[in-house]
Amino acid sequence: DILTGDPDVADFFDAAWNAGKGDASAGSRAFSATSLANWVVNELLREVKGRSLADLPVTPEHFGALVCLLEEDVISQPVAKEIFAEIIAEGGDPKAMVRERGLEKVGDAGALKPLVDDILAANQGKVEEYRGGKKGLMGFFMGQIMKKTKGKADPEMVQELLRQGLGD
Repeated sequence: DILTGDPDVADFFDAAWNAGKGDASAGSRAFSATSLANWVVNELLREVKGRSLADLPVTPEHFGALVCLLEEDVISQPVAKEIFAEIIAEGGDPKAMVRERGLEKVGDAGALKPLVDDILAANQGKVEEYRGGKKGLMGFFMGQIMKKTKGKADPEMVQELLRQGLGD
C-alpha cells in the first residue's frame, strides 16, 4: 500500500527499479525489489516529510544506484546512509561520490587484520573481559574498527577476524 498508494512514490520506485536492471540479457538485477522497497519506505519517505518527491534533489536513478552499491557489497551500510544524506540534501551521483572519495568497502583480510590486531593490543583489559564471558564487548571492538576505517570495513570480515583474535 505504501509503495502503490501514492502515484509519485510508485513512479519513483519504478524508475529506480528500471535503473537497476543490470544486464537485461542475463535477466538479472543488481538489487532486489525488497531491498529497494525497504530503502524507499524506511529512508526516502522519512525524508519527504510533507514535501513532494519532486522537491527532493535525488533522482530515482541515483537512488537506485545507491541501493545497488550497497547490495553489490561495494559500500557498507554506514557509508550508504552517509551518501544517502548527501544525495537527499544536494543530489549527486552516488557512484561518482564513492569512487572520488575512496569509500569502497574494505574487505581484504590482509588490510583489516593489522587494524584488528592493533585494536585488540590497545584494549587488553577489554579483551580479557570478553574472554571472561562479557561477549557484548564484540560491539565495542566492531565500533573501534569501523571508526578507524571510517565505516568502510566489511563488517562480516571484521567480525570473523575479531573472533579469531579473541579466540572464539
